[in-house]
Amino acid sequence: MDRRQFLWGNGMCHRDVVGSLANLKCPAWTERYKQMRVMRWCVFLLMLLSLMGCKKRKWQKFEVKGGAFSISLPAKPKKETRKVKTKLGTFEVHMYTLSWGESTFLYSYADYPMLLVMFSKPKMMLEGAAKGSTKQFAGAKFLKKQLIKKEGVNGIVFEVEGKIKGIPARSSARVFLRKNRLVQTMVIHRKGYGGAYIKKFLDSLKWLPMKTKLKQKTIPKLKLGTNPVVRKPVSRKPVSRKPDVRKPVVKPNKR
Repeated sequence: MDRRQFLWGNGMCHRDVVGSLANLKCPAWTERYKQMRVMRWCVFLLMLLSLMGCKKRKWQKFEVKGGAFSISLPAKPKKETRKVKTKLGTFEVHMYTLSWGESTFLYSYADYPMLLVMFSKPKMMLEGAAKGSTKQFAGAKFLKKQLIKKEGVNGIVFEVEGKIKGIPARSSARVFLRKNRLVQTMVIHRKGYGGAYIKKFLDSLKWLPMKTKLKQKTIPKLKLGTNPVVRKPVSRKPVSRKPDVRKPVVKPNKR
C-alpha cells in the first residue's frame, strides 16, 4: 500500500499528514517538508514588508514658486518646459508629471499676456483649456463639466473619457485662471482603476502669494502732459535784425 493512501485512509487531516511525513525517516520527504516551511515563512515576510511599506508611504508637499501654488504627491515629479505655438503667439508651459501605478499625475502653469486676459471672458478661456485637454483622447466625451471658484479664483472641473493608444482611459481635471496665469491639475488613469487618491491630489492645490511687482526700467513713471522722449536743448545764436529804412508808399487820393 502507498504511504499516501495509508495516511488518508485512516482519516488524518492535512496537518497530520505533513507532520507524519516529517517524522518519517525518509530523507527526501524530510528535506521537502523543510523547504515547504521555509517557503511559507518567506511569503509571510514579503507580505508583511509590503504592508509596512504601504503604511509608511506619505504624500509630500511640493511648492511651485514660479506658479505661486503648492500641491501634494506620493513621490517627486518630473519637470519639463515646452513652447506651445498658438494663433495668439508662443507661450511657455511649465509641466510636472508623475507615473504612479496605473495612473499619471499632471499639473502645469502658463502665463498669458495681460491684454489678452483683460479683453477676454474667463468662462471662454477656461472652456477652451478644457477642450484642448481632450486632444490626447480618441473619441473623447465629457462626463462632467462645471464652473467653480477656489478662494475667489475662477476655475472649471471636468471629467473626460476616451481611448489613449487604443486603451480605455479616463481623466479628472481642474483648471484655474488666476489673473493672467492658467493653472491645470489632472489625473489620467485606466478605466476602472480610479480611487480616493484622485480627489486627494486635486484638493491638495493651495495658492501662494503672487509676485506682481514690475521693474521700474520696463515701465517708467511719467506725468500727464509730458513727452516721454527726452531731447537735449539746442543752442541758437541770436539773429541781428537791421532797421527798416524803406520809404513809406503814399497812395494817391482818388477824387
